[in-house]
Amino acid sequence: LSLYNRLIRQNEELREEYEAVKDEVDATSNNALHALKAREDEVDDLKSTVDAMRSRIQSMETDHSDAHSKWARDKMELMKTESDNRRELARVNREVDDLKERERRASGRNTENNSLQLFELRAERDNLHAKLADSQNEVELLNEKLSAAKCDMGVL
Repeated sequence: LSLYNRLIRQNEELREEYEAVKDEVDATSNNALHALKAREDEVDDLKSTVDAMRSRIQSMETDHSDAHSKWARDKMELMKTESDNRRELARVNREVDDLKERERRASGRNTENNSLQLFELRAERDNLHAKLADSQNEVELLNEKLSAAKCDMGVL
């Protein structure tokens, strides 16, 4: 009987120990399940964040590609405009040079014309001076004749 009682008591102690261990295992298991669930939620959040980042990166890559394409188009257009501007500048410079040459030639002709006109005007002036001198000499001769005539007539 005492063995039986001892076995029953041991059995009860083992059952109590078993229940305590079982409660501890259940509590630990529950805690681990809660921790695991929290970790799974964190992983899901991280996956969502990664997906959002991938989407953003893809969007940025598309934007970059579009911007690069626009930059390449703008660069080509700028190079064409620059080339057109250089051609236009060269054309304008040629026109300016042509106008300068025409002006130089016209100035040369004007100088020649002016020189010829100046020569002609000087010759005409000289002729007019000569005629004036002749006229003055003639007037003096006439004055002398007039004075002589007055003397002859006794007017003086």
